[in-house]
Amino acid sequence: TALYTIAAGFLFGSVNGLIVVLFSFLLHCMASLLLVRYVLKELIQGYFSERLAKINEGIKKRGLYYLFVLRVSMITPSFFINCACGITDMKIGPFTVVSVLSSIPIITILVFSGKMIGEIQSIWDLYNPVNLAVLVGLLVFAIGLTVLKRRREG
Repeated sequence: TALYTIAAGFLFGSVNGLIVVLFSFLLHCMASLLLVRYVLKELIQGYFSERLAKINEGIKKRGLYYLFVLRVSMITPSFFINCACGITDMKIGPFTVVSVLSSIPIITILVFSGKMIGEIQSIWDLYNPVNLAVLVGLLVFAIGLTVLKRRREG
């Protein structure tokens, strides 16, 4: 996905590439969530109903925070996050809003880097100090939100 996002910046420019990628990311999130929710959710809940009941309780309490942390940290592929949320009771609207808003910084970095593709000598040129500072800042922010949320509950 990162290569497609960089290519969008190269082909469409910074602003148009960002619009195209954000819109396609929105469609990707919604389509995979809805597909799993309406095709596989009943089957999966049949096998794992007790475990999913506990997970759904956690999703109701902290689901959007976990979603935000997963999106910002970029540890888990987006498709897996969408599928996992599809088998839970997470509402589609908040899921979509949090998914897109939390992905804007990394998508912006990649699209704007795609505009400079002619100057790039290696993949590491994409991660200049400013880009890395943004990514680390987002990760610290996401972890901070999770810690604050737990302290308020506990």
